Amino acid sequence: EEITREKEIMQKFFETLSKEPNKVVYGKEDVIKQLEYGAVALLILSESLDEDSIDRFTGLADKTGTSIEFVSTDTSEGNQLKDLGGVAAILRYSVEK
Repeated sequence: EEITREKEIMQKFFETLSKEPNKVVYGKEDVIKQLEYGAVALLILSESLDEDSIDRFTGLADKTGTSIEFVSTDTSEGNQLKDLGGVAAILRYSVEK
């Protein structure tokens, strides 16, 4: 059940990336910038991240009421997230990159 949920989350991310690329960001620096702006609706974190990184991202997300989802590396989608730097976000609105 959890694996299915993780796949759905990542499918939503990749679907948004293909249809509305200005509504997603990935990579640590870009995601941190959007978290600081309060633009992130859903923060997606890989369980492969170190504890300090997880703490930093969840702390920023908590300040802006951002939903957080953790994705394992047990699926191909989870490995794709890891390859994107272990962190991705679906935004509340489109942003210029």
